[in-house]
Amino acid sequence: MARKRALEVIQTELTDRQRLFIEQLLTGKNITDAADAVGISRRAATYWLHDYNHLVRLEYDRLRIMAKDAFRARIANLHNLALAALESALAEDAPPAIRFAAARFL
Repeated sequence: MARKRALEVIQTELTDRQRLFIEQLLTGKNITDAADAVGISRRAATYWLHDYNHLVRLEYDRLRIMAKDAFRARIANLHNLALAALESALAEDAPPAIRFAAARFL
């Protein structure tokens, strides 16, 4: 009976422990280690993450996607910078020693 009543309560905002738990997961900790670090049970943490509609799962997924997108953007920027540097090093007006070193690198 108690569990059924608990499920009827709809959470609209994350608690501080839930936020900390999500932060721990995003640093690479597994569910057990993240739950231990925050002081919650592994069972509660697993319940939060296995329910695709739970606020913790939704926020974790949102932040994980944001982190992936930010990482991809950084990689794309580094890629562009590396290509620009290579193009500059191989340009006709670049010193011959630089052009030769760049060509050897490639």
